[in-house]
Amino acid sequence: MTSPKAKGYVERILFVDCETTGLFFIDEDPSYNASTDEEYQSVSWGLVVANSNTLDVVEELYVEIKWNGTSLWSKKAQEVHGLTLAYLEQHGMTEEEAVVEIASLILKYWGPDAPVCLGGHNVATFDKKFLQRLLRKYDINVKFGARTVDSSAVGFATFGTHNSDDLFDAVGLPARDPASHNALTDANYARLAVQRIRKMFNACIDG
Repeated sequence: MTSPKAKGYVERILFVDCETTGLFFIDEDPSYNASTDEEYQSVSWGLVVANSNTLDVVEELYVEIKWNGTSLWSKKAQEVHGLTLAYLEQHGMTEEEAVVEIASLILKYWGPDAPVCLGGHNVATFDKKFLQRLLRKYDINVKFGARTVDSSAVGFATFGTHNSDDLFDAVGLPARDPASHNALTDANYARLAVQRIRKMFNACIDG
C-alpha cells in the first residue's frame, strides 16, 4: 500500500465513462470541430469515486442527458449506446442539471482546488475532453491532474490487448451487451480491470 506521504500520492481516483451523440475521429478534441464550429455532446455519464489504494468504490453516479438540440447526432453512436432521442427526452436531465450533479460529486471529494486524477479506458483522449466541454459550458473549470489511470495502457502493457472488450475478457469480467453500452458499467469495468491486474501482480510478487 502506498503511503500518503509518497510523492505524487492521490487519495482517490475518479473513473469515468461517457456515451455521446458521436465523435470527430481526426480532431484532437473528439467533441468539437474547430473548423466548422460543430460539436457532439455527451448523453450519459458513469462516474465512480475509488480509493486509490484498494480501488474499491467510494461512491457512484449515473446520469442521462437530453439532447441539447444543437449538437450533431450520429445514428452509429446511437446504435452503440442504445439511447434514443425519445428515450432521453423522457428520462434524461438537462445538461445544466447533469453538470450540477457531476460538479457536486467532484466538489464533495476533491474540493474546489485539488486536482482530480481521472481513470478510465482511453480517458485522457476521449472522456476527459467531453467532460471538460460539458463543465466549461457552465463556467465550471475543474482542475484535472496531469496523470491518468488508463486501463487501455494497463491492458496493453500486461495482456497485449488493443480494445476494451479483449481486456475485460482477459481479466474475467462478464461480456457486456453489445447493443447498449452503459457508461456506469464501463467506468466500473475500467476500475475492476485495473484492480484485478494489480491483484494479479501483487500475488506474483508475494509468491
